[in-house]
Amino acid sequence: MIVEHLSFYGRDEMEARRKVAQIYNHCEVLECVPHQVTMNGRLGTVKYEDVVDLISASS
Repeated sequence: MIVEHLSFYGRDEMEARRKVAQIYNHCEVLECVPHQVTMNGRLGTVKYEDVVDLISASS
């Protein structure tokens, strides 16, 4: 079965792939498109516009 448009967050691509492998045993990642989200503020908050841009880019 092919599952499309999954989003996993990590510090880098390796970490995101590790998270996928933990949830989906024996899976094969066919394509990976990293997205950079700009973190704003001291606590690393994300602006609403950043989230909308990220969702729009994956559609």
